[in-house]
Amino acid sequence: MRLTRPSAATLARGALAAAAVLGTSALGFALPSFGGRVTLPHLATGIAVAALVRGGRSLWPAVGLACIGADLLQSATWVESTFVGIGFAAGAWLIAWLLERHDFDHTFARARDVPLFLAATLIGTTLPATIGDLGFALDPRGYPPVGALGLVRWWSNSFVATLAVAPLVIAARRGALASARARPLESTLYAVAMLALAAGALLLPPPGLSGQMLRPPLFVVLLVLATVGVLRFGFVAAASASLLATIAVAGSFEFDRGLLHGMPLLPGLITLWSVVGAVSGLVLIVTALLAERDAAAAERL
Repeated sequence: MRLTRPSAATLARGALAAAAVLGTSALGFALPSFGGRVTLPHLATGIAVAALVRGGRSLWPAVGLACIGADLLQSATWVESTFVGIGFAAGAWLIAWLLERHDFDHTFARARDVPLFLAATLIGTTLPATIGDLGFALDPRGYPPVGALGLVRWWSNSFVATLAVAPLVIAARRGALASARARPLESTLYAVAMLALAAGALLLPPPGLSGQMLRPPLFVVLLVLATVGVLRFGFVAAASASLLATIAVAGSFEFDRGLLHGMPLLPGLITLWSVVGAVSGLVLIVTALLAERDAAAAERL
């Protein structure tokens, strides 16, 4: 079989994807040194999936090597780092392959694209945890295997992170914000509302008021604003604003302040997964419903 040299454009895309994965992973691992409670490197999974979907599955060595490098920087052994990197790249590759095989539209312009993306992500994100934990089991000099609960946590973090980040990066195209630009006053007010919500997640509750009382209404407002954003400004604008708000909720849990202050570790993680998954899933589902409505209207015409 004849091997072909990668083009300069492919090398540039690979370098960009590797830098994004390595930087995001390193930042997630470094959070405890800034006072965080847990490491959160899993946003890199969504970046890797988006890179392989947009740039081609040939970029898998770049994201795999970047993941290996990030683990080595955390003093993991070569065996552990290699297995984690293989699982990381294999999961992203599998998701990209499933989407390509079933004729996925990068703009989520058809109703079938959303359940297809969800199913592919559900399947593909099982690989980083299972293959990575196998590396832990094979090398007794390093970290111990994470166990059943650890596998569920690993998979949940990877799935939710991919759901929150990958669709936004995949769908971002020139003209994706045309609806927001056409309504400058409304889009400005929407951005201000989302920024206020993000600030509230980090700063609330005020002294003397329980954060537990504010969580349900604030989460409901977040879901309403995410829905309004899709309806008025399109998927990319709504997904961007929702990602900002959910990052603020994650910061509240990570640094034990604001809205999720005082929550124990596991309940806090479950709450975080639920909020991010609900908001990201809602934005995708509303996008699918709008696509189905538009398709039905076009068929009638």
